[in-house]
Parts: sequence; structure tokens; C-alpha cells
Amino acid sequence: MGESGFNSSYLAFVTFTIVLVATPGSTTAVVVRNTLIGGRRAGYLTALGAALANTSIAIACGLGLSILVAVWPGALAAIKVAGAVFLAWLGVTCLYRATRYPDGGIQLSLNAGDASAPSHAGAYLGDGLAINLLSPVIISYYLSVVPTFIPPLASRFYYSGLAATHVSLALACHSMWATGLDAMRRWFVPPWTRRTLQAATGFALLALAARILVGGSPPVEAHAQEPRVPVLAELFTSEGCNSCPPADGWLEVLLTEQPIDGVLVIPMSQHVTYWDHQGWKDPFGSPQFTSRQQQYGGRFNLDSIYTPQLVVDGAREMIGSDKRAIERALRDAAKARKPELAIDVRSAGDQVSVSASGPGLQVEKDAELWFAITEHRLVVDVKRGENANRTLRHSGVVRHLQKAGNGQAVARVSVRIPHDWRRDNLHVVGFVQSTKDRRILSVASRDLPN
Repeated sequence: MGESGFNSSYLAFVTFTIVLVATPGSTTAVVVRNTLIGGRRAGYLTALGAALANTSIAIACGLGLSILVAVWPGALAAIKVAGAVFLAWLGVTCLYRATRYPDGGIQLSLNAGDASAPSHAGAYLGDGLAINLLSPVIISYYLSVVPTFIPPLASRFYYSGLAATHVSLALACHSMWATGLDAMRRWFVPPWTRRTLQAATGFALLALAARILVGGSPPVEAHAQEPRVPVLAELFTSEGCNSCPPADGWLEVLLTEQPIDGVLVIPMSQHVTYWDHQGWKDPFGSPQFTSRQQQYGGRFNLDSIYTPQLVVDGAREMIGSDKRAIERALRDAAKARKPELAIDVRSAGDQVSVSASGPGLQVEKDAELWFAITEHRLVVDVKRGENANRTLRHSGVVRHLQKAGNGQAVARVSVRIPHDWRRDNLHVVGFVQSTKDRRILSVASRDLPN
């Protein structure tokens, strides 16, 4: 997603937030009540208290989400669905109150006999804090609504920016209610106005629920008509490395969401072996992958190899969790279109026959043709080492990597698929790699037939 994509996401959030905070709700009711009792200053203090509560909830939810997503990348989808259901229930409840009670179930103390004005400013500030700090609606908003407006390649500070925008707009809106209440007093006092308020809140909550379920980042199918250039993303990782899980999670996002316009990311997660001495032997580790990373280390003149390392099309390397650098490298790699590589996969029992053909084989003399079998959605409970007692998820894990020849018009290899590999999660990756500078000259991927 480019700069325009980020701008459009933020503009959509601002527009949606303005509509939301402009709709009278429970916080507005408290601001109005306190303004009627104690004057504008009381209304401003109540609005400030609500803003402080919003800020506290945003910080807590942001930290919680970042930790949860780092451990379980798919957690956000489950949270969004749960939040949508909850907000829909609250919306239906508001609509029920609007139709059941003459005042919509919102009681305002408007007379001195009904409620006495607090004697100090802290009471009004506390009212604003209490109404939002304990509000399940606000908590659900920050957990399940705000994340839907975050572009897939956004930085870790994007959520903070959206939260600050919501806090600022809500504070401004509630302050405007306190400022303009004198002009609206006659309008707001009759019960039917509060009934309308309750109904409007119900519809707003239902709209939030719908936004969560159908909103967020466009699905991959939305880009189906756009030409995508295949780019090979090789992640060198290990379950024995405590800095690798974020990179593993980011590779899963690249695979499942394909968030970069014009780029088809083909992942290969290769687990190295030099972390095994730390107390945990990586079940997917192989000396072959360690050797392959060492070859890249010589290609990039590195003093030593490291994890997590991501190599894009054999031409650029970077830290596997550096989202910005990875995005730039993928975009740059996709600027040059590769000759087509056609992969044919045939299955007979536990034997799979893979062949490649097409102009991608003829790009460079003596270039190497490789086939890989990768598996997605792997989950491991790590018992020891730096990631002890953590559940790790992996995608694009290389289960088999084999060189198939040099510059052949048609090349075919046969691979046996063990029973503990889930066939519905297996893919075949074929790529042609230069022997001169290790660049990926052509690459393609196919699902493994059942």
C-alpha cells in the first residue's frame, strides 16, 4: 500500500470518527447533564475527564494488542468478530430503549431539586472519567474498530495516531455540546429528544459492527485484476531465537494478505540450525538452510549471518522484522518483470512429480533451477530455549528444497510427501537463481493437489 493508501485509510478514519462522536451518546448525556447543573465549566471538565479515560483505554488496548498479535498473529481477526457481535448487541439494546421508554432510558437531572451541583471541579472531572473508563463500548472501539483502519504495512505508531485523533475529536465534540447547550436547552430538555439520541446511538453502534465485519483492508480478491509480479521472500529464522517470532508473523501477513499492490509475495521460511545449542532443537531446521544463508552472507559481504534475516529475490537482505525496509525491497523487486516460469504438479499417492518450463528457464546460461515444498499454518509449543513456553506460528516453512538442474527446457523431480505434512497446507515453489550473483531470475508457486 503506497502513500495514497495510508492517506485514504486515515481520511476514512477521520470521517467515520466525526460521524461517531457527533452522534449523541452516554458520554454526551453526562456532559449535557453536568452543563445544565453546573454551567459550561462543568461541561468542559466532564469532557476533559472523558478524554483522559479515552487516552488511558487507548494506551492499555494498544499495548495489549501489540503483545497478543506478536504471540498470535491471527488473534486480531477473532477480536474483531467478537467486538462486532458485542457492539451489535449494544446497538440493539439502544434501539430497544428508544422504542420502549419515552425518554429513551436517558434520565437527566435538570432541576436543583433533582440533583445538587457538586462543590468542586474534581467531581465533574471524575464523572467524565467514570462514564468512559468503565465503558465496554469504548474498550470494544479501541480493540476491534480502530485496528480495521490500520493499513497492513503501517508502522507501530499508526495505532497511536488514530487513537490520538479519536481522543481529540471526541474532546472537541463534547466541548461543543457544553458550549452550545444554552442555545439547545429547549431542544434537549423534552423527552423525545433523548429518545432520538438513544435511537441514533443504536444505529451508530450497528454501523460500527458492520464496519468491523466488512471493513478493514481490502481482501486479496479485490486486487485480482491487477497484475502482480512474483517476488521470492526468503526468511532465515529459528525457533531458538527470541527475536524471530515477529518476523515469522510478518511473513504470514505477507502471505495471507498480500498487502502490497502489484507484488505477489512468495515466501520461503528456512529454519537454520545454529540456534539449536541453546536448549531447543528446531523441528524444521536443516543444515542445508544454514549453508544457503552462508552463501548469501558471502554474496552480501556480511561479517556473520544472523536471524531473522529476509532476502528479497536474492538481491537485497534486511532484518526480517523491518517492515518498512521489506516493503521497499519488495516494491523495488517488482519493478522489473520476470520471464514466466510455468510449474506443473502431479500427485500419485505420497509421490509428487514437479516440472518447470517456459522462458524463465532460459534467462541466463548455467542458472540453477530449484524446487521447494512449503507448508503453511504450522504451530509449535516451544518447551525450552529463548522462546520457552511460547506457542509459535509459522507460514511458508520449507519442508524440502532440491536443485533440479541448469537451464533445461523441461525439468522434473519427484518428491515423497510424509504423512505428517498436511497436504492442504502444502505449496510448490519453483525458482531460477543466477550462479553469478544469486539473483532470482524467475519464480512461481502452485498449490499441491490433494
